[in-house]
Amino acid sequence: CAWGESKVFASFQSHDEPRPLTARAKELQELRQFDQDWRYGPCTGISRLQQWERAAQHGLNPPQEIRYMLFSADTDYTHCLSSDYPL
Repeated sequence: CAWGESKVFASFQSHDEPRPLTARAKELQELRQFDQDWRYGPCTGISRLQQWERAAQHGLNPPQEIRYMLFSADTDYTHCLSSDYPL
């Protein structure tokens, strides 16, 4: 029965492994991290691009990769986590 037990264990192991993130999921994760990074200020009531531009204007050197993502066609990229909340 050792063979049967190891086969069952192997099937449980394969289901426990996390699936790799898609490119879009990785980008959304990076954008959420940008939203939550206190160095670039709050994003309440503004878009991510406005947050990025404000940070750049104040010399805070926000990541260029974030700016490039914000100009993609995906509308999920433009709104920060708190943008729906008015000031």
